[in-house]
Order: sequence, then structure tokens, then C-alpha cells
Amino acid sequence: MLDEEGFNLPDVNAAKCEAIRGARGLMAAELETGVLRLAQAILIHDEFGRRVGCVPFHEAVEVIDAEPDWMKPADSDYA
Repeated sequence: MLDEEGFNLPDVNAAKCEAIRGARGLMAAELETGVLRLAQAILIHDEFGRRVGCVPFHEAVEVIDAEPDWMKPADSDYA
């Protein structure tokens, strides 16, 4: 996905914060379909088109163990 318009932000840190918010919004919308692709990123470019940053989707969220210990079957469940 290419954002041709982009945002004018004061610095790279502000751009990264905006990219994190954008990544989270895109992931939230994607979850509505039941799919989440973490192997994506938002690239940050300066006004000259030079890449100055990158926010991988997996860095924009904290992924908690998908199967905590209490959900794992005990050995006695298979007896």
C-alpha cells in the first residue's frame, strides 16, 4: 500500500509515532477478516523521497503467548 499524500511531520520521531498509530489501525481493520499479517511495515521517507525510517508491524504491537500454559492440555487429558 502506498500513501502518495503522506503527512508533514516535524521530525522522524513524530513520523514513527504516526506510523505506529497507522500500523495499529491497519492491523485492527485486518483482524476484522480473521487474518493478521505481521510481515508488513510502514516506510518513512523525507521530503526528498529518502527512506529515513521503518516501522515493522510486529514492532507496533506486543504479541502475548497465543497459548498460555493454562490452555495447554495436561498429560492426564489424554489418559
